[in-house]
Amino acid sequence: MTKTKVGIPFLICAISVSLTSCFNDFEDRGYYSANLTSFGFDEHDRCPDIEDYTFYIDSYHGVAADGTSGMVFNKDSLPYGSDVSSLFPALDVQSTNGQCYFDGVIWDDDEDSIDFRNPVIMKNTSADGYYTKSYTIFVNVHQVNPDSMSLHRMSAALPSSIGVNRVIKTSLGIFDYSADPSNGFKVFTSQDTFRTWNSVTVTGLNSQMDIASVVDFGGGCYALSTNHEAYTASDGVNFTAVTPVESGGGSITLLKVLGSLAFPTSVPAKASILAGIAISSSGDTCFATSEDGLTWEKGSKVEADFPFTDFGITKWSTATGIQNLTVVGGLNAQGSYVKTVWATNEGLNWSPINTSRIEYFAPPIRKNPSLFVYDGILVCYGGRNENGNITSTFRISRDFGLTWEDAPDLWILVGLTSGLSGSGVYVDSSVSSLDDKNRDFIYLIGGEIPTGNSSIVWKVFQNMMLFKRR
Repeated sequence: MTKTKVGIPFLICAISVSLTSCFNDFEDRGYYSANLTSFGFDEHDRCPDIEDYTFYIDSYHGVAADGTSGMVFNKDSLPYGSDVSSLFPALDVQSTNGQCYFDGVIWDDDEDSIDFRNPVIMKNTSADGYYTKSYTIFVNVHQVNPDSMSLHRMSAALPSSIGVNRVIKTSLGIFDYSADPSNGFKVFTSQDTFRTWNSVTVTGLNSQMDIASVVDFGGGCYALSTNHEAYTASDGVNFTAVTPVESGGGSITLLKVLGSLAFPTSVPAKASILAGIAISSSGDTCFATSEDGLTWEKGSKVEADFPFTDFGITKWSTATGIQNLTVVGGLNAQGSYVKTVWATNEGLNWSPINTSRIEYFAPPIRKNPSLFVYDGILVCYGGRNENGNITSTFRISRDFGLTWEDAPDLWILVGLTSGLSGSGVYVDSSVSSLDDKNRDFIYLIGGEIPTGNSSIVWKVFQNMMLFKRR
């Protein structure tokens, strides 16, 4: 009997041919896939810049309700009002047999425009006819103008109507202070960003308080009376009288406490200071600062056009963390309207940062405006003009006080056309988890209206603050 041997070289050759055949089949299947590889749109006069938008392709997660196995979408929505009713897709697929459908209608890429006002289903079949892939295509368009302001009345009003008031955030919550002839202050507090309010009883005050001289300091509150008596309250409501002195031991009279400034860790000599105006032991009216609210260092003399009453003031930080105080509007010591914007980053010296006589760039001339920083812009809202009338207009400064302009028409608060004067203001700011831009919401609290005082709390924001991605 003869045995036949199969040589090893033959076996290796057979295995090699088999593997080559398998890999060829795999490559053919990959080539004949029906998947999209790119998607966008041709230039179109009716939808400017549509060709510049990026559309993302997800070939693995479709829309169950549509029966699709993939989706296409733009993360950055098209501008509000964009016309997407007649667009020309520009797409690439791995292969096609020419049977490409949009919403069940075969597509001629040279002739047919598509209406994308609603999601559109695209279906493509591979060149060999074996595979079909379907996608739900979303062309996202802003449904509201992202730059327009929205105004919402909070459901919880203040416990009572108040006029000029000051909002301070302390370590114990947010406090709103207004004048009360019988008790120095009327104080309301909120622990849930103005969804609810509580009245708080104040103790330790002996006279009427100066609302313009209530500031946050050391996690609590520092305040002056209209008789220039100084008080501190670590909890914001139980005040203790203190006696300020001039550094070196002389007597000093505080006229105003303007605000507080915290210094970055790169300034080791000081952590934070109070900034104010005082009459020094030599009789000069000077700017002054204090690290503890007791001992005050005098600075430069106060100039004639610096405001003493009815001004708006806000604190803001530079990109490097340096805090600044900026003052707008109000009346000077002679009772005249102030037409210069003032600022400081150390309290002992204040600088005029706007002396323009060009009307377009001129700062707001108002009593008791609400001054705040919103989305990186210095904003002045409301107050009383030189005729004593309450205004409802915004003036904004993109360079923090140097030049000013009217806010865009989209900022008009339709439900608040009568305006406010002396309204407390608080800007709630948080960093978005999707990008590095803050989400800022303005709260206007109480204040004077043409018919008296108000108890309403208004929430104001640009619509873009609600978008998942700004």
